[in-house]
Amino acid sequence: MKRQKVKHFSDDEKRMIIQEYLEAGDYSQQSIMRKYGISGHSTLSRWIKKYTDGNQIIPETPEETYERQMKEEKRQRVKTPDSSPVPVRPTDSEKAKDLEILRLRTELERERTMTLALNRMIDIAERTYEVPIRKKSGAKQ
Repeated sequence: MKRQKVKHFSDDEKRMIIQEYLEAGDYSQQSIMRKYGISGHSTLSRWIKKYTDGNQIIPETPEETYERQMKEEKRQRVKTPDSSPVPVRPTDSEKAKDLEILRLRTELERERTMTLALNRMIDIAERTYEVPIRKKSGAKQ
Protein backbone atom coordinates (compact mmCIF):
# COMPACT_ATOMS: atom_id res chain seq x y z
CA MET A 1 0.00 0.00 0.00
CA LYS A 2 1.41 3.37 -1.04
CA ARG A 3 1.62 6.00 1.69
CA GLN A 4 0.40 9.49 0.95
CA LYS A 5 3.10 12.13 1.22
CA VAL A 6 2.35 14.60 4.01
CA LYS A 7 2.31 18.22 2.90
CA HIS A 8 3.50 20.93 5.25
CA PHE A 9 2.04 24.42 5.04
CA SER A 10 3.52 27.61 6.48
CA ASP A 11 1.38 29.85 8.69
CA ASP A 12 1.03 32.29 5.80
CA GLU A 13 -0.17 29.52 3.49
CA LYS A 14 -2.64 28.32 6.11
CA ARG A 15 -3.99 31.87 6.55
CA MET A 16 -4.31 32.26 2.77
CA ILE A 17 -6.22 28.96 2.45
CA ILE A 18 -8.54 29.90 5.32
CA GLN A 19 -9.09 33.36 3.80
CA GLU A 20 -10.08 31.72 0.51
CA TYR A 21 -12.47 29.40 2.35
CA LEU A 22 -14.06 32.31 4.26
CA GLU A 23 -14.39 34.56 1.20
CA ALA A 24 -15.79 31.91 -1.14
CA GLY A 25 -18.96 30.79 0.57
CA ASP A 26 -19.74 28.25 -2.15
CA TYR A 27 -16.68 26.08 -1.32
CA SER A 28 -17.00 23.31 1.22
CA GLN A 29 -14.14 22.41 3.51
CA GLN A 30 -13.75 19.16 1.59
CA SER A 31 -13.35 20.94 -1.76
CA ILE A 32 -10.71 23.32 -0.31
CA MET A 33 -8.89 20.33 1.20
CA ARG A 34 -8.89 18.53 -2.16
CA LYS A 35 -7.77 21.68 -4.00
CA TYR A 36 -4.67 22.12 -1.79
CA GLY A 37 -4.02 18.43 -1.03
CA ILE A 38 -4.72 18.76 2.69
CA SER A 39 -4.95 15.35 4.35
CA GLY A 40 -6.76 14.58 7.57
CA HIS A 41 -10.49 15.04 7.95
CA SER A 42 -10.25 17.73 10.66
CA THR A 43 -7.08 19.58 9.62
CA LEU A 44 -8.85 22.55 8.01
CA SER A 45 -11.27 22.80 10.96
CA ARG A 46 -8.31 22.99 13.37
CA TRP A 47 -6.66 25.70 11.26
CA ILE A 48 -9.90 27.70 11.22
CA LYS A 49 -10.17 27.50 15.02
CA LYS A 50 -6.51 28.47 15.43
CA TYR A 51 -6.26 31.30 12.88
CA THR A 52 -9.70 32.95 13.00
CA ASP A 53 -11.85 34.85 15.42
CA GLY A 54 -15.36 34.49 14.07
CA ASN A 55 -15.03 35.30 10.38
CA GLN A 56 -11.80 37.33 10.69
CA ILE A 57 -8.25 36.08 10.24
CA ILE A 58 -6.13 36.65 13.36
CA PRO A 59 -2.95 38.57 12.43
CA GLU A 60 0.48 37.17 13.23
CA THR A 61 1.84 37.67 16.72
CA PRO A 62 5.27 39.33 17.02
CA GLU A 63 6.72 35.92 17.94
CA GLU A 64 5.29 34.33 14.77
CA THR A 65 6.61 37.23 12.69
CA TYR A 66 10.07 36.83 14.23
CA GLU A 67 10.11 33.06 13.64
CA ARG A 68 8.97 33.52 10.03
CA GLN A 69 11.68 36.14 9.41
CA MET A 70 14.35 33.87 10.91
CA LYS A 71 13.26 30.98 8.67
CA GLU A 72 13.31 33.24 5.59
CA GLU A 73 16.80 34.53 6.45
CA LYS A 74 18.02 30.97 6.90
CA ARG A 75 16.65 29.99 3.46
CA GLN A 76 18.18 33.06 1.81
CA ARG A 77 21.70 32.50 3.10
CA VAL A 78 23.93 31.94 0.15
CA LYS A 79 26.73 29.42 0.28
CA THR A 80 30.07 30.91 -0.54
CA PRO A 81 32.09 28.95 -3.15
CA ASP A 82 34.99 28.21 -0.82
CA SER A 83 33.11 27.30 2.33
CA SER A 84 29.82 26.10 3.63
CA PRO A 85 27.52 28.63 5.25
CA VAL A 86 28.10 29.32 8.90
CA PRO A 87 24.76 29.33 10.66
CA VAL A 88 24.33 32.56 12.53
CA ARG A 89 22.04 32.00 15.43
CA PRO A 90 20.78 35.01 17.33
CA THR A 91 21.60 35.03 20.99
CA ASP A 92 18.78 35.05 23.50
CA SER A 93 19.33 38.74 24.13
CA GLU A 94 19.21 39.54 20.39
CA LYS A 95 16.03 37.49 20.03
CA ALA A 96 14.52 39.26 23.04
CA LYS A 97 15.45 42.65 21.57
CA ASP A 98 13.95 41.74 18.20
CA LEU A 99 10.74 40.56 19.84
CA GLU A 100 10.58 43.77 21.88
CA ILE A 101 11.05 45.85 18.72
CA LEU A 102 8.26 43.94 16.99
CA ARG A 103 6.00 44.36 20.02
CA LEU A 104 6.70 48.09 20.17
CA ARG A 105 6.09 48.52 16.43
CA THR A 106 2.77 46.71 16.75
CA GLU A 107 1.84 48.85 19.74
CA LEU A 108 2.83 52.05 17.90
CA GLU A 109 0.70 51.08 14.89
CA ARG A 110 -2.24 50.36 17.21
CA GLU A 111 -1.83 53.77 18.89
CA ARG A 112 -1.62 55.56 15.53
CA THR A 113 -4.83 53.86 14.44
CA MET A 114 -6.52 54.83 17.72
CA THR A 115 -5.41 58.46 17.35
CA LEU A 116 -6.71 58.57 13.80
CA ALA A 117 -10.05 57.12 14.90
CA LEU A 118 -10.38 59.59 17.77
CA ASN A 119 -9.56 62.55 15.51
CA ARG A 120 -12.22 61.42 13.05
CA MET A 121 -14.75 61.12 15.88
CA ILE A 122 -13.96 64.68 16.99
CA ASP A 123 -14.32 65.94 13.40
CA ILE A 124 -17.70 64.26 13.07
CA ALA A 125 -18.87 65.61 16.43
CA GLU A 126 -17.76 69.16 15.53
CA ARG A 127 -19.64 69.00 12.21
CA THR A 128 -22.74 67.38 13.70
CA TYR A 129 -23.14 69.63 16.73
CA GLU A 130 -21.44 72.70 15.24
CA VAL A 131 -19.43 73.14 18.43
CA PRO A 132 -15.62 73.49 18.51
CA ILE A 133 -14.29 70.64 20.64
CA ARG A 134 -10.53 70.86 20.11
CA LYS A 135 -8.57 73.25 22.29
CA LYS A 136 -7.35 76.28 20.34
CA SER A 137 -3.57 76.59 20.34
CA GLY A 138 -2.32 79.70 22.11
CA ALA A 139 -5.66 80.32 23.84
CA LYS A 140 -5.65 81.72 27.36
CA GLN A 141 -6.91 79.44 30.08
